[in-house]
Amino acid sequence: MRRKMFPLLVFLPVLCYADTSIKKTGVYRMPEQEMLLDSATIKAAVAGEKWATEKVIEHYAPMIDELAVDEDMKQHLIMKLLEALPNFPMEQA
Repeated sequence: MRRKMFPLLVFLPVLCYADTSIKKTGVYRMPEQEMLLDSATIKAAVAGEKWATEKVIEHYAPMIDELAVDEDMKQHLIMKLLEALPNFPMEQA
């Protein structure tokens, strides 16, 4: 059985939502009580800072683990996330 792969754009709106919800509510948690990435981390990840990209990968690790059927797919999803980070629209964050 083959699993569907979510498009990479699934990750990016979550990054954007994380920053806007903090600005609107002043709360650093989603309704499900998940920790959000702060805007400084997002900006640093877009700029290519190693510590920030590691934090983004760590943040999305549970979702990646759930989607990946094997280690190769896990690495593929991580690479796609890293490739998309520099293109994240910071004007929306």
